[in-house]
Amino acid sequence: MDNENKKQDSFFTRFILKFGGIKPKFQYVIKHVEGIYNASLDETMQIELKPDCVIFQNLSSHTKESINKTDITDIILLEETEEIVKEKSVIPRVVVGALIFGVVGGIIGGLSATKIKENTKYYIQIVLKNGEKKTFTANKFILKTILKNMNIQH
Repeated sequence: MDNENKKQDSFFTRFILKFGGIKPKFQYVIKHVEGIYNASLDETMQIELKPDCVIFQNLSSHTKESINKTDITDIILLEETEEIVKEKSVIPRVVVGALIFGVVGGIIGGLSATKIKENTKYYIQIVLKNGEKKTFTANKFILKTILKNMNIQH
């Protein structure tokens, strides 16, 4: 009898969650960049999206900052791309390339010593009516999910 009740409870719980009634909480782990009260740079925080407000909680000190959605004027997804240049030893590459493929191999071997890698960071900046800005970062998927679930009415 207990197993049947558990199955019914889980069925009704899934049904309610799927078709309305109880809404799941939207909570995400983020990294603070600037503007959030009582948090230092790169501190791990939690953001909770509620129907009427956004709550930032510092996971180490457990302090919270709440922002009413009516106080938010803009939400911006920022992107910062950094080029990382890695240089490897040119001379051995030129010598090996020249020995194997001649002059052209030497040139190509020398050029292959430099590699450029792009590192992109994404941020969300929340702008308030009073001009304050709250900026945080997470991976791109989490940030896009947060933007989708903010439901800000301007």
